[in-house]
Amino acid sequence: MNTLPLGPLLKIWLGLVIIVILMHIFRVHFGPTIPAGLLSIFFGIHDYVFVITTGVFTFVIMLAAFRLRDPEKMPGGSQQFRKKLDTLVITIVKGLWIGLAFVTKLDVFVVPPIFALIFEAFHAKEFTCKLIPSRTAVLTITAILSVGVYHLLPGSTIVVGVINVLIPIILCTLFKVPVPVAFGVSLMPLSNPAWGSWWFPVGVFVTTDFLMCFSAEYRQFRNKRSETAAIYG
Repeated sequence: MNTLPLGPLLKIWLGLVIIVILMHIFRVHFGPTIPAGLLSIFFGIHDYVFVITTGVFTFVIMLAAFRLRDPEKMPGGSQQFRKKLDTLVITIVKGLWIGLAFVTKLDVFVVPPIFALIFEAFHAKEFTCKLIPSRTAVLTITAILSVGVYHLLPGSTIVVGVINVLIPIILCTLFKVPVPVAFGVSLMPLSNPAWGSWWFPVGVFVTTDFLMCFSAEYRQFRNKRSETAAIYG
């Protein structure tokens, strides 16, 4: 993708579409697939070492999750896959959001890990506005503290990385809410100068809040339509 003679925005748009299509073809529910693909385009990575390491780490994480799974908490019956219309809507919304960030030159509004959270939340039937404050708080505070540590310990990449990994663990425990993408957010200041600025927490807050509110309203709309159809259908 990075070898194509296209501008950065077109590459990211095309990459997003391809990722979503592949997720449907292979029936993948793993939201982090989106940031894994977009980050390689965003950074213009040409080295296939990134692909190999991503594949290895993903395999290890999925294997660990499989080994530690609790069969009693697994959903019974066949799992319903995402609706194509819902996927199309959220893909268009994300594309417009990324386009807005590029036009306004606000890179901090492009936060790939949050796109994974939004993708999963958007398709969850039980997702409501009540779930937004705690998740927004965890992600925003994570961004603030991560940027703070990044500036407090300049040049200490390993130390900053370790501390920034501990931040979401503590916050998720305090808020009693699992937000796995917070780990991605906490490490972003180390990967790009724009994400290491104090505007990054603002971008995280605005992106998370806007896209999650949109997801909750859309889900409420879809649920009401389904209930109406069930009554009169």
